[in-house]
Amino acid sequence: MKFYLIIVFSVVFRGIVAQGVMGEIVHASGKLWDKDVHLETVDLSECTIQELVKQGDQFYTVHSIDNQELLGYAYSTSAQGRFEPFDYIILYDTSLTIMQVKVYRYRSNHGGAIAGKRWLKQFVGYNTGRLKYGNDIQAISGATISGISIVDDINRVQEIVGDMQVAEIN
Repeated sequence: MKFYLIIVFSVVFRGIVAQGVMGEIVHASGKLWDKDVHLETVDLSECTIQELVKQGDQFYTVHSIDNQELLGYAYSTSAQGRFEPFDYIILYDTSLTIMQVKVYRYRSNHGGAIAGKRWLKQFVGYNTGRLKYGNDIQAISGATISGISIVDDINRVQEIVGDMQVAEIN
């Protein structure tokens, strides 16, 4: 009985968490494009570099509700801070240029400065090449480990998204 209860709780909890992630993406996307949006999941098993895809990563197309127009893409993932992982989303336009990065769940007491809108704006417009913390992206006092982590992780996501774009073209 205890075993079945744990399984049911696990399934329900995962559903609530997934709904929360999608809610964050819909909210951020709606604000960014100033439209009501809906998401469609993109199958990450199509990625040819599977070793880069982490458990829990989600890739979505973002469409306008009124006319089904493709507005862009969203990628939800996590990165490791000094003590705890944190969750964030990347919103892309249709050419896969970053329009917004949003940290929506930062669990640790230290390093939370990376969730600031002003610091995250540095990623806007990025679409090719590897970013370097301290060069392309300004270092941030008190959040060095989290800052390095999110920059490295965004580079990882860019490789996946680029691979998915190549797969779609071919």
